[in-house]
Amino acid sequence: MSKLFGPDFITQKYLRRYPNSQRAKSWVGVMVHIQTENGVWREGGCGYTWPGHANAWVVPFEFAVQKIDHCGPEKEGKFLRASGENVAVNKERDIIAQEARRYALHYAQSSDGRNTFLIFADYVERRKMGDAA
Repeated sequence: MSKLFGPDFITQKYLRRYPNSQRAKSWVGVMVHIQTENGVWREGGCGYTWPGHANAWVVPFEFAVQKIDHCGPEKEGKFLRASGENVAVNKERDIIAQEARRYALHYAQSSDGRNTFLIFADYVERRKMGDAA
């Protein structure tokens, strides 16, 4: 029998058995990778990689739980605590998106320059949350 939890992971199986446990609640707000039987999900849930890889999807725990809620036990769903480096990448994306929005303000409302910066900021934010492929 595989472990249901550890210091750096918690399984979907554990969360379904003990959804209101102190351990389950302690993961709220933690940035995680989603792992199923084929590996760690890449950004946007498109393909697989390994923990810590640059393309490994880093999302808030609550979002990750919802994302694989439909999966059965055969998928072996697990949530892995993301390393500080992955969290730092998301913070960097926040800064980039904020700067792009700031630069957009230098252009007229309907200009191509403004729209380009706004589209770029939206793209960066979607990558952060994992919604872009």
